[in-house]
Parts: sequence; C-alpha cells; structure tokens
Amino acid sequence: MSGEIVSAVHVEAYVGRVTVCAEAIAIGSALSDGHEGFETIVAVRHPHSDEQNQDLTVVSPCGMCRELISDYAPNCYVLLQIDGKIVKTTISELIPYKYSRV
Repeated sequence: MSGEIVSAVHVEAYVGRVTVCAEAIAIGSALSDGHEGFETIVAVRHPHSDEQNQDLTVVSPCGMCRELISDYAPNCYVLLQIDGKIVKTTISELIPYKYSRV
C-alpha cells in the first residue's frame, strides 16, 4: 500500500467462534479495494464507555489473525505493546516456521 491507512472494528458475537477480529476485516477491506501488500498492522483496544480506565491499548493479534497476516502480508510488521512499550516486530517472528504453500 502507498501509505494509506485502513481502519476496521472488531465485531464481537455472543458465540465466540463467530467473532471477527478487526485485523481480518481490515485485510479483507483492503483486498476488496484492490490494495496489495501491507507495511504495518496494529490492533488497538478502545475501552467501553463504562470502564474506569479510558486508555487506548495496543493488543497482540490472535493466532488466527497471525496466520491471516502471514498469508496475505508475509513481510509485514506488527506493532505490539510489551511491558508498556510499543515494539515493532515482523509477522515471521510472531509465527515462526510458517508452513509453506507448495
């Protein structure tokens, strides 16, 4: 992509398996719009209005999102929050020894 930011929301469902993560929606939206290649992905948790702590938090992608990112953006960076600091890592560091398509 050429510096464009693609945003999405996490769609929570009562049955957890039906839930769709924001990363998956953002990737799908970008692909639908004809974009290829992703430089960096970050997921941010916005607190509910009734929560006392209203700080935004960077969250790590779940295992399924890691697989999806690895499939569609194998050279992508992912931002994480580790010990209160934002860290930039590669998707291959988060999902090492990825299977290969033959």
